[in-house]
Amino acid sequence: MGEEHPETLTRTNNLAMTYSNLGRYNEALELQKPLLEVSKQVMGEEHPYILTRTNNLAMTYSYLGSYNEALELQKHLLEVSKQVMGEEHPETLTYTNDLAMTYRDLGWYNEALELQKPLLEVSSKSWEKTSRKLTCTNNLAMDAGI
Repeated sequence: MGEEHPETLTRTNNLAMTYSNLGRYNEALELQKPLLEVSKQVMGEEHPYILTRTNNLAMTYSYLGSYNEALELQKHLLEVSKQVMGEEHPETLTYTNDLAMTYRDLGWYNEALELQKPLLEVSSKSWEKTSRKLTCTNNLAMDAGI
């Protein structure tokens, strides 16, 4: 199939996610960094798979405590997702929440709150009682010290 074949890219992503799920973040990172670059070349910067793979890489950086690397990816990811999918798309909301959690991990609580408050408002409008709404509420409460 070849290194750039979509099936190869998907299988590489799946293996990286399995490593991540096992807590083997360095092994996941070794796959995710080149995977993202090749995927961008093959699919373009705005393909939904690229957005997901970017988020996966950012989350791996977060799990490794490399919050600045995660932050750099997440800020760009959020802007692209807003442009491509819209501000209220469920994936954009997920990326917003993930960025807020990175801000929190860095100790930047005001920045986290700036994202979480509107996120909760949008979530309340778009979703009934779903686990994402509850997660957003929980994260906001944690940051507020409730």
